[in-house]
Amino acid sequence: MLRLIFLGCISWLLSISCANASTPEERAPLVWIYTSAPPFYITDGPLKGHGFTDQALRMLQEELPQCDHTMRMMPIRRLFKFWREDANLCLMTMVQHSSPRDDDYILSIPYALYRPHGVIVKTDNSRVSAIMQSASDAPMSVERFFAARNLLFGTMVDRPLGRDLDPLLERHRADMRIIDRSDTHSLDDLFNMLKRGRVDYLIDYPFVFDFYNEQPDYQGLFDWVPVEENRDALIWASVGCTNNAWGKQVIATINRAIVRLAQREDYQRLVVKWHAAKGKEAEYWHMLSSVINETAPAEIPTKDAPTRASE
Repeated sequence: MLRLIFLGCISWLLSISCANASTPEERAPLVWIYTSAPPFYITDGPLKGHGFTDQALRMLQEELPQCDHTMRMMPIRRLFKFWREDANLCLMTMVQHSSPRDDDYILSIPYALYRPHGVIVKTDNSRVSAIMQSASDAPMSVERFFAARNLLFGTMVDRPLGRDLDPLLERHRADMRIIDRSDTHSLDDLFNMLKRGRVDYLIDYPFVFDFYNEQPDYQGLFDWVPVEENRDALIWASVGCTNNAWGKQVIATINRAIVRLAQREDYQRLVVKWHAAKGKEAEYWHMLSSVINETAPAEIPTKDAPTRASE
């Protein structure tokens, strides 16, 4: 009953898209879903609100002044259920990747490029060390981990690993030992499990590894293992909204806002800091700005551009 009330309220509030609002009196609500997943969203501690997505979303919201932005915390699995039920919601942390749920959401143009996933292991895990010492390939094939029946893989429910790794995971899944987490603190939970030896390896982005490796509770405990299958891949980070008429209007507006966002020096500094490999900052920004320009709408109307003081 509570879920039906929630959906009814959302549908009523968002019956007029913020894409069509033009005055402060017409500001329509735009509900953003988030979860506790450092370093995307940091919801606790001294770094609260300073995750990459925390900051990127605040900047994007500044480029959408015609919307009344609301944040709502929930597990991503629940969001997918709401999307299937046509609730008007958006999520900043989507990636451009084929999924069985593609019909439930629509994606924006990219706002960031993530460097490819790698394997994260605890430095003193003897089971992992034995597998790595026996490997002759460098970088290692991720299938060495998937095929190791004595290793326990920790992951978040339904989280994609990219077009290169997902088919390999599905090929081995039936014979693997896997722990899936689906609550709102899944990523912290997984790194704590890795720290305590309750899982043997995780698969995640370099910037996620770097973040945990810099935290006092985890510093020096983990190793990063690049994998062969995706070493040249780049993952496009996008906004996802409900795949309906409302969502199409909102995504069109968000696309224009992303183009403006990419012109901001503070955003350029943010995205390069978090995602560029050391020494390749200029190369990264060139790639990202090229992708944004190539995928941007042909015409960028200015009517929904915000009025901001010069920085």
